[in-house]
Amino acid sequence: DGMGFDEEESHTSDIEDLDSEQDEPELPLEKFEEMILYYKDLERQVDDKASEKKIGWLKINADRIKGSLKQEINAWISVYTSHLYNDVTRKLNVLETLMNSVNEGLQNDVQPGDSEGLKKVLAHIHQVKSKERSVLKMFDPLKESVQMLKKYGKALDEYEVKLLNDTPIKWQNTVDQVYKMKEKVNTLQNEEVDKIQEQVEDFAAA
Repeated sequence: DGMGFDEEESHTSDIEDLDSEQDEPELPLEKFEEMILYYKDLERQVDDKASEKKIGWLKINADRIKGSLKQEINAWISVYTSHLYNDVTRKLNVLETLMNSVNEGLQNDVQPGDSEGLKKVLAHIHQVKSKERSVLKMFDPLKESVQMLKKYGKALDEYEVKLLNDTPIKWQNTVDQVYKMKEKVNTLQNEEVDKIQEQVEDFAAA
């Protein structure tokens, strides 16, 4: 129906799918707020209805019905706020894990001839470079989502707020480290390419 949403769409691109520079389709944040406001308005309508109503000699107490309706309405509000909350916290935690993994991996000192070590470092470099622009574009929408969640009573906890505030700086530091490491391993990478080329030529000449 028109009041639902596709779980595969989200306000922010999934970090796990940020290996390309292409933008993912998004469900606008305004649409989430539109649906939350729709249910908030329904809740007000229910509140405005009288709890007791007389039909001739019959007096009807509508408190139980009103309570049931409000419970259902709030469940739908929670569907939207929980989806946004889970989306924000998942992105932050996945990105935090990625940065920790990359920064730890870049601590390894790659020696000439260490093909496996070089491959691991290059993999870390690729992870960050392939996501660089998409991650930068993600921060403002995340902050907007957090502001809206707070507005409707589903604020992030202290740790998550700190993560949100610290992540842009930590990401930039990670990117800087990646480019410094890229410069350091360029020579080693060229040596590996030359070595493979020699092996191919030797094989062809055999």
